[in-house]
Amino acid sequence: MSDILNGKVVVVTGASSGIGRAIALRAAEHGARAVIVSDVTETPREGGEPAAEVIRALGVPALFVKADVSKRTENDALVAAACSR
Repeated sequence: MSDILNGKVVVVTGASSGIGRAIALRAAEHGARAVIVSDVTETPREGGEPAAEVIRALGVPALFVKADVSKRTENDALVAAACSR
């Protein structure tokens, strides 16, 4: 894989399943320093924490943050989590 995201912290909303999860995994494979997995709920299909575990198994720090991006305060928490990485 390329290192196009080398050193970047990537936030992926909807990352606990489907297309969002695939994007988060690819970000990790392309050199992301950390991946923040975000979704409205912890357990749709695959789940937020299980998605983060798969990314951590690739050797990339990952964190699941439950967030509804339509709410400003939850976005602020998401950005804070990304900035702490």
